[in-house]
Amino acid sequence: KGEGFEVSRRIVEKFHEDVTSTGAKFLVVYLPNKVNLERSADNTEYAGSALVNSLSAKMKLVDPTQDLLNRASLGSVADLYNGHYTPTANQIIALSISKEIGKSPSTR
Repeated sequence: KGEGFEVSRRIVEKFHEDVTSTGAKFLVVYLPNKVNLERSADNTEYAGSALVNSLSAKMKLVDPTQDLLNRASLGSVADLYNGHYTPTANQIIALSISKEIGKSPSTR
């Protein structure tokens, strides 16, 4: 964990504090890139995993990585990410977000 981690964590936590202090809901959506998807598929630590873990312990965070990997197991990560997310990946991400939004209110 370096300076980039700490700066990013503080920015998101401050944003979370500002938003929730008004009574609004706050949701972070982590969007893994192709390398992070491939590392996750290999159960390898990826850039950002520490930040995702730290933030998810403190606030609502959607991480569609597993849903994307479940689909990738039918083909490959390249089917989901070819420089940008493919329509299939976008649909999976949208479903991941909608599942989280549909859950009962979080206490975080």
